[in-house]
Amino acid sequence: EKVFRAICVLILDEADQLLGMGFRKELDSILLAIQGTSSTRQTLLFSATFPEDVLQFARSATRRNGMTSFVDASGMVQTNSQVQQYVTVCTPQAQGAELLSLLRQLASKSSQPAGGGRITGQASGGQPHKVLVFSPTTRMVQFYAALLKEASGQSGLGVDQSESALGGGDGLRILEIHARLSQVARKQVALDFRKSSNVVLFST
Repeated sequence: EKVFRAICVLILDEADQLLGMGFRKELDSILLAIQGTSSTRQTLLFSATFPEDVLQFARSATRRNGMTSFVDASGMVQTNSQVQQYVTVCTPQAQGAELLSLLRQLASKSSQPAGGGRITGQASGGQPHKVLVFSPTTRMVQFYAALLKEASGQSGLGVDQSESALGGGDGLRILEIHARLSQVARKQVALDFRKSSNVVLFST
């Protein structure tokens, strides 16, 4: 209790994810344990979305004396205006095939203009490229990294690269970074990604 009384800042990050994963009971227990600091502490809550349950939780977690402020950054420009953005909607079952399709499109733009895209842009005279693929869980990161390695003939399973789903895997690096890697390993992956060209990094 002495430690709880000393709390002056409470930070709740990814609030929509916390609630969506079913942690409301645990969050309420935390708020109850530090209830004595509610009038003095600063509470910062971050969320990519603000559905009603997040708003309700935000009201219960913050002060009730008129000092609460909501800042909405969604209307601000989030990326460079010259960066093209696209949205693809598909079922979870189709994500693997959709990912391969998008990478093929990248290959065709980054490598030779004709003759079928290879994902080895630099080796075929095109521009080198880096791809970041984010997934919500470590297991999905591992799965899609393994899928791409197999599709590009890097799985060690004897896949014929000349018949790979990506039209050839030579020159392409496939990396993954997640919580199951040690800190040393994560640092090395980040360094490899920065130094590499023609690389795909799967990350949580």
